[in-house]
Amino acid sequence: MAHSLQRLDDDPLREQIRGVNVYQHDSGQLPFGNIDASHFELLIADLFRHMQGTGVDWNWYDDVCRVNDGADNGVDVLLSLDQESRGIVQCKRYSSADVTMLA
Repeated sequence: MAHSLQRLDDDPLREQIRGVNVYQHDSGQLPFGNIDASHFELLIADLFRHMQGTGVDWNWYDDVCRVNDGADNGVDVLLSLDQESRGIVQCKRYSSADVTMLA
């Protein structure tokens, strides 16, 4: 069954971040605390695009898209194969104060 979520055009969002020096005010770490939810979703979608087809573990989808800015029932990025849904990604961005790393 084909998905019914609305694909987003990421071009306007990409234009907002072109030419921005992401390392300008920190120590070489990506500024995850300074990006909004849409930019974070775009980053995650781009990571899946980058990994697509890079090996046996990454050949189960052939399309990646961000979907439905706003209320989306937990679907932020849709992965599909031959226009059939194969996976969904729910992006969560927490501040370091919200997450505890266990050793």
